[in-house]
Amino acid sequence: PVERAVDWDDHIRADVSVTVEGQREPHEETDAEFPIRKNSVVSLPGFVERLVGLTAGGPHTIEFNLPDDFSAEELRGKKATYQVTIHEVKREVLPELDDEFAKSLGEESLETVDALRARVEGDLRKNLEHNAREEYHNEIIDLLIATANIDYPEVLVRREVDRLIDRESNHASHSEEGLRNWLAAIGRTEEEVRETLGEQADLNVRRALVLGQLVEQESIAPTDEQVDAEIDSLVTGMAGSTPENQAAIRNLFDTPDGRVSIHNQLQTRLAIERLEAICLQPEDTSATPQRQSRRRRSSAGDDAPESEEASEPAEEPSEAPAE
Repeated sequence: PVERAVDWDDHIRADVSVTVEGQREPHEETDAEFPIRKNSVVSLPGFVERLVGLTAGGPHTIEFNLPDDFSAEELRGKKATYQVTIHEVKREVLPELDDEFAKSLGEESLETVDALRARVEGDLRKNLEHNAREEYHNEIIDLLIATANIDYPEVLVRREVDRLIDRESNHASHSEEGLRNWLAAIGRTEEEVRETLGEQADLNVRRALVLGQLVEQESIAPTDEQVDAEIDSLVTGMAGSTPENQAAIRNLFDTPDGRVSIHNQLQTRLAIERLEAICLQPEDTSATPQRQSRRRRSSAGDDAPESEEASEPAEEPSEAPAE
């Protein structure tokens, strides 16, 4: 902690309340901690830079108009009023990047800064390779979608939008108050968020359903041994896993619901691998899925029966490979 005004690259701990013109209820956070960085958006755009120069204490009143190109159209140009009480100002102190820092991480394999650098580079490479592979898989799934006509009820898309909102809000949408606070923090209405996520949700549904057709046609089903092997991989690969706590970690996965979830994820992965193998077969169309469903998206409600094709996908749209 430092005894001075807030400056760039500091971290602060504060109580924050914001009200936007036209909204009845303020959005409030207590003991919120966040960095003061240029070009970062905390709460609403324009807020962070107005914290620079403030001192501990308060409440400080901050007022400004939202930009004319703000994402939420109905809030453009509206006045935002903040009440900020700063409890603590911290200066960011980075350690020296040396062997002592590497040793302080507590991993036997990281005794030198060179070993740490190699680990970071390896992790970055793995992430890039993973992202590239995901993109390739999505491309070949979309090629399969282009050859199939898919009939599915609108309720599947609505459920997938719900799942995406839950993910984007970090599960804040589990309660009405949590959803309302999250929407206020990002400055958007629920209708706007749903409209924005609708296209991705629709694509996720189609991807899941077309993979379901592939699973059925190719009779793809993970064995119990494959599920066991996947659980073993998850247990040993989890951060913090040691021989002493692996049994407890295994109990988290090796439950009836856990095995079903892992089975579904593994089934999706095997279906994608099968599709990849089909795509690599030169001039061989015999293994290409031939079954097609009608091209029509039903607007039926939650109680409407789903089409034959939509009734048994490999897994729910929430397990779709792309998000």
